[in-house]
Amino acid sequence: MRSKTTAWLLSATGGVVSAMAMLEFGTRGLIALLALTIGAARVGQRRSAFAGLCIGLGATGSVAFAATAGRCASAGEGQTICLASGGQFGLVVAAMILVAGVVLTSFALRSH
Repeated sequence: MRSKTTAWLLSATGGVVSAMAMLEFGTRGLIALLALTIGAARVGQRRSAFAGLCIGLGATGSVAFAATAGRCASAGEGQTICLASGGQFGLVVAAMILVAGVVLTSFALRSH
């Protein structure tokens, strides 16, 4: 059985990889996320694993969407980088996933 910290770190790494895969490959990245979620459900330390997955996914998504918003703001409206819709929504969703990961982490660390 893995320790809580090991399960959290492995899942956080998987969350980062799956977020980058989702942003780069779309549906194939979503399949990778689904596989990691199923894997997290099967480990002994489920709370830690889900918390790490949420942290990795939320942090990577927040950074990616915030960087895009920053580039769009510096390029000016109407530029090619600003034509993709839903950037603000993506940032909000990623931030909410990150906050959920922080809350899950605090619960996972408290449980014995």
